Amino acid sequence: MRAVITAAARSPRLLPITKNTPVSLLEVGGKAILDHQLQALQKAGLKDILVITGFGAEQIEKFCAGRVSCIFNPFYETCNVAMNLWLVRHELKSGFILQYNDTLFQSELISEVIAEEGDILLVVDRKGIDKEAERVVIQQDLVIAIGKDVDEPYGEFIGIAKFSSEIIPAVIEELEQVARTNLDTSFPRLIRRLIGKGHPVSVYTTDHPWIDIDFPSDLEEANRRWHR
Repeated sequence: MRAVITAAARSPRLLPITKNTPVSLLEVGGKAILDHQLQALQKAGLKDILVITGFGAEQIEKFCAGRVSCIFNPFYETCNVAMNLWLVRHELKSGFILQYNDTLFQSELISEVIAEEGDILLVVDRKGIDKEAERVVIQQDLVIAIGKDVDEPYGEFIGIAKFSSEIIPAVIEELEQVARTNLDTSFPRLIRRLIGKGHPVSVYTTDHPWIDIDFPSDLEEANRRWHR
């Protein structure tokens, strides 16, 4: 199994601090967010890590040189997470952990997610759902809806997901359709497509500390408490 970090987006909500710096290279506790992520993934046993770049690609590639592989998405201005995955679809056959580029987490969480069963697994937090969150609705322990506008959410998707090797052919099939129909397909929309095709999507509810960095105030909060 490998890890895939989607680090292509501009993150306009973090302006002006992301005007010239990709969110992955913003510092928390004196280290880049990407550095925290790579260390946590590697400590959990994931040595095969792929970073998808776009905005600020040269900076990220320089940071990753000699550590992990990077693939540049030249269409990063007009596409979303699903098309980032389409770009590397042939690199996913052994299964993968998806990681958003703005989430800090601990290695113990990744170790637990790897050990969990299920072909598609979304990591969810139930403690205080942010208004900007991608919210998850479940029924009989399976996801039936995901998005920012769903009613009666079970919890908040934290930007970490696992896909087993068995589900990859179905994922690639959906990614191929996305590439032909809607380049701006988000990750929640991809999950909804898979659910619509009858593929079960499970949740892993975490109590481990984590934080996503959407706004400058989130970066300040991360620096205040992440390594406390």
